[in-house]
Amino acid sequence: MISMAIINVMGEVLQTPFDIEHSRDGLEKLWDLIKDYPKDQVRFIMEATGIYHLGLLKEIQKQGYFVHVANPLLIKKYFDAEIRKGKTDRKAALKLSQYGTEK
Repeated sequence: MISMAIINVMGEVLQTPFDIEHSRDGLEKLWDLIKDYPKDQVRFIMEATGIYHLGLLKEIQKQGYFVHVANPLLIKKYFDAEIRKGKTDRKAALKLSQYGTEK
């Protein structure tokens, strides 16, 4: 499963964190979900996960979207700046989205 969130450049949550399957069907659902947004206004921010993120990275690029792979240590520091603790994949997805708009 892949956890995702969609926010705009102002930090407004457009889609609360959700999960998609890490499969062709899951990606098709994602493309369907974002089809109404112009590609030049969509940014994917993902955390580097060894080699496991590479397939998704290549597929996003193949579809013509911008994607940034963030260093996990920088993301950890970004998370640590919060007073509230607790980490779930859905919280991480929202935080990565916020990181992408702020950085």
